Amino acid sequence: MSKPFKAFIIDLSILILFIIAILLWLIFSRPSISSHIELQSRIFQDINYLFRAGVFFIYYLIILIYFIVKDLLNISVGKKIYNLTIVDRKTGKEAHWVKKILRNVIALVIPGVIFLEFVMKFITPKARFGDMIFDTEIREISNVQ
Repeated sequence: MSKPFKAFIIDLSILILFIIAILLWLIFSRPSISSHIELQSRIFQDINYLFRAGVFFIYYLIILIYFIVKDLLNISVGKKIYNLTIVDRKTGKEAHWVKKILRNVIALVIPGVIFLEFVMKFITPKARFGDMIFDTEIREISNVQ
């Protein structure tokens, strides 16, 4: 298994853990005891719903921002572990920040691309679907010009 593939699996695992955490919270969070008071139950249920929706939105926003800018800020856990970076295939230099963002955004814009990227990693371990579109690749930092 190549280093870029291992880094992809680590980053995908982190994303899955984030998603599992929020799903578990949504499943097991219950209305507060005070919501059982008949007169005020509707108000407390509405507040509880708004609170849960707000937490879910903020949590989702944090995941989304991390997923989009992890390569831009070089905070991708998998790439840090394996000392990898994203480079432009044409120049061999570190990719422009726009390309770093767009290669991640493509997975969010087109439905099913995350699954497609996982399958593509088995075919071409060095490139993701976003890499193919934006002409980038993942290399070890020591091999960057």
